Amino acid sequence: MRRSTKLALALGTCIALAGGAYVAYVQHEGRDIRGSVTVEFSTSPSSTTPTTRPRRQARAPGVAWATYGFDAARLHDARGLQLRPPFRRIWTFHGRALLEFPPAVAYGLVYLPTFDGRLYALAAGSGRVI
Repeated sequence: MRRSTKLALALGTCIALAGGAYVAYVQHEGRDIRGSVTVEFSTSPSSTTPTTRPRRQARAPGVAWATYGFDAARLHDARGLQLRPPFRRIWTFHGRALLEFPPAVAYGLVYLPTFDGRLYALAAGSGRVI
C-alpha cells in the first residue's frame, strides 16, 4: 500500500506540473507584440494600434543607401536605382580571408569586412584597394 501511495502521489505531482506548464504556455502564447513604423522596438500598448506610414523623405545626394533599410522607416525600398540585367563582372577582389559579411557601398567606395578583422575600402569602379 505504501508503494502505490508514493506512485500515485508522484503521478499526481507530474500531472499538476504539466497542467501548470500548459496554462502558462497558453497565457503567453497569445501575447503578440506588434511593431510600429514610428517607434522602434516598442512594446507599449499604444504600439499595437495600426499606424500610418510616414511620408517618404528626400534622398541625401551622393549616398544611395545611407542607413539600414534605406531610410528611417526601414522600408528597404530604393527607388530610382537603374540596375537592370544582364549583369556582368567588372572586377574581382580576393580578400585573403573568409568574407563573412556583405559589403557596404557609399560615396563611390565598397567597404568590405573580412573574418580576420580587416576592413577594406575599395574603389567601386575599379576594385582598387584605397
